[in-house]
Order: sequence, then C-alpha cells, then structure tokens
Amino acid sequence: MTTEMIRFCEFTGDGKRAWDEVGYKRKCPHVGIMDNCLLHKKPLGEFEGLACVLRGMHDTHTGKTMTTDFIAWSHSRRKDWMECPRMFYHKNVAPKGSADRVGFVQTEAMLAGNRIDDALTQRIAKGTPLPAQYAPYEPMAAMVLAAPGVKYTQLRVTLDQAFKPCGYFDRQAWCRSIYDVAVINGSYAFIGDWKAGMIWPDNDQLALFAATAFHQFLELETIDTSYIWLKHGQTSDETYRRQELPDIWAVLLPEVERLQVAYRTNH
Repeated sequence: MTTEMIRFCEFTGDGKRAWDEVGYKRKCPHVGIMDNCLLHKKPLGEFEGLACVLRGMHDTHTGKTMTTDFIAWSHSRRKDWMECPRMFYHKNVAPKGSADRVGFVQTEAMLAGNRIDDALTQRIAKGTPLPAQYAPYEPMAAMVLAAPGVKYTQLRVTLDQAFKPCGYFDRQAWCRSIYDVAVINGSYAFIGDWKAGMIWPDNDQLALFAATAFHQFLELETIDTSYIWLKHGQTSDETYRRQELPDIWAVLLPEVERLQVAYRTNH
C-alpha cells in the first residue's frame, strides 16, 4: 500500500465522533478495519486510514479486487437507517414479496410534490409555462433560467465504492443522488432541491449533493446548494468548496458504514 496523507478518526467510548485532520503519514496494511470499530463504537487507537477503507474494493497486498457485499445508499436510505434500523430493513433489505417487506406507499403529499417537481422540470428543461396553480413559483424558476451555465434537471449522479462516477442502475452503484435542478458554470455550480412542504432543513442532503458533484464534475471548485421552499418563498443555503470534500465524507460515512456492517452481518 502506498504511503499517503490520511484523515484520522477516533470513536470515543460513548460513540461520540471526534474528527481531527492531521499531517501524518502512515501505511495502511489492509482494508476493512472500520467494521467492528464502527459497529461496536470502540476506540480505534491507531486508526489506519479512512481513505484506505473507503477505497474498499482493492487489496494492494494480494493485488485482487475485493467483492465486498454492500447495499446502495442515498440520503433517504441513510436517513431511514438513522431514524430506525428496523424500518430500514423492512423497507430496503427484506426480500420483496415476503411478509417482512414493507412496500413503498406514495402519499397524497408526495404525489402533489411530484406534480410540482414535474412542472418545474418541464419549465426549466423545455421552457413549458407553469400551470396556473404553480404560477407563484415562476420567479424561482426564472432565477434558475437566468443563471449563466449549463442547466440540468432531475440529474442522477452515482458513485461506486472507489468514488468513481457510474450508472444509476449499474451493479457497482454504491452512492446515489438526484439533483432536482443544477447549473454548472466552469468551476462553479448551483444545485437546488425543490421543497413543497414545511421548512425542515437537513444539511446532510445538501452536503451529499456537493460531495457527489465534486466527483462527477472534476472542474468544480465551489458549489452553492439550496433547499427551495416553494410555498414559503425562501431558501436554505449552504456553500461547499472542493478542499472541504474530506470533511464532508467524514461526516456522512460513519453512519453509512454502520448501515453496511448491519447489512453484511444481517444485524
């Protein structure tokens, strides 16, 4: 394994995360060290490299590609896991058609939100006028249309375990995001998420938008992200810079690893 600058992680006895970036070089002898530490929340001591663990699919000692079992994750799946691991199992892991499987139920609120999303997508992608009932949202759509750069709607961005872009439904798809709207202009991007309900910010989703975009669009250096609260005429905004990318993953990935450990061990 090549020697590299890495990020150290410490899990204290009560499971509280404490992250500290240090300029320390160390060789990482193997992959997978995080499994038990994250699952049981034990102190790591001399942690041997988050970067190595996250790279995950290649053992440089044997030269063989690893076939780690995993489940693709997204912001919603990570959130489900954090709120209730058992529900995560019933919604995403239990075999389809079994008594343990909880099917997806689309509520009227979800359907209404999807209709708004579809109307705004058509407005930005094709210039289709908004239906009369959505006319109050025109100023926000116009703001996106007036911004310089390439416009994207319902853009699917997917990474494999090596943080390389891949197809949304590819077998190696590991992390998935969908941007309601994005504008790419050189080294700058805006990524927005239409919200039709009450104001309830969750910065983890915005952080995941930025993290996946930095891997998908290598020219990007700065990304503005926003929840666009349509019925309130407000936004909740966060700005991310490329140099913050390790910090973003450092916040998001510990829960993802716990999720993956539970999936692999059926616990």
